Amino acid sequence: MSLRLEAAEPAPQGIRRIVYEQIDAGMQELGDGRRNPHTAIHSARQRCKRIRAVLRLVRRDLGDQYRPENVCFRDIARGLSDVRDAEAVIEALDKLQPHCIDKREAGLVRATRRGLTARRRQDTDGEEALRTHADDAIGGFRAARERVAAWPLSTQGFALVSPGLRRTYASGRDAFTEACSEPSDVRFHETRKRAKYLWYQMRVLHNVWPETMRACQRSLHKLSNLLGDDHDLLVVRESLREQPDILRGARNLECMIGLIDRRKCQLKAEARLLGMRVFAERPGEFRKRLERYWQTWQVATDAAAAHPQAAPASTREVA
Repeated sequence: MSLRLEAAEPAPQGIRRIVYEQIDAGMQELGDGRRNPHTAIHSARQRCKRIRAVLRLVRRDLGDQYRPENVCFRDIARGLSDVRDAEAVIEALDKLQPHCIDKREAGLVRATRRGLTARRRQDTDGEEALRTHADDAIGGFRAARERVAAWPLSTQGFALVSPGLRRTYASGRDAFTEACSEPSDVRFHETRKRAKYLWYQMRVLHNVWPETMRACQRSLHKLSNLLGDDHDLLVVRESLREQPDILRGARNLECMIGLIDRRKCQLKAEARLLGMRVFAERPGEFRKRLERYWQTWQVATDAAAAHPQAAPASTREVA
């Protein structure tokens, strides 16, 4: 399965194919009783995010249908979010462990993990409720799938995705600029969401120039992960503030909060440097560069079709 447009298909057809594949995979994963339910739920939420990124690419053609479709996939993901959020807190503590500077900090991380894991087991719904959440999501996917064929996608070529691509990049660049000028957890989290949408969109356009797009995808993925780790640590910190008894003492709590804040500063500093590179271009320049990649891709594809034996190996592979 590929989150990529192919050279041989019209752009509207490729967009529908990608959405169908993501919906079908989400339903299959959630309906597979042999699969770990937490893993299936995480994967289904990611598929909703990919679809929402694709919706943003073709927002202009969708017109009035964009908003209800976006809300639909947002709500499917939200119905599964509590389960995933509980898992993310534990993963954040596992990632924090290597950044402890002494045995006391390491012990506090382990104690926090034990305490929040125990609370999670108390608060998380049982297997029957997980199945209900999964079934609700499958129903939402199934209903959405029936509407895809009627989406009014008529614009051909790069023009189908160009306005949405520029808009996603511009909103990410603006969010990043605001986060750097007036830092806050909310602003950096907003940057993370925009960067993740742009990462998925770069995956859709991967074939226009695989080598260059792969590097861009890696940078956006890393930026998204850095800011995602920062946000997960914020959730851990808030959980400890709400449940201070987990660490049995104010001094332990403040030491743990200090460790979290130190790591959050490191993550934000790294994200700033990477974001300066990712969002270095103006939105119009970014759009024009991707348009040139697209046009060259089409020329190479036509040449490969006319003279398949003469086409470079990389061109034949992409097409």
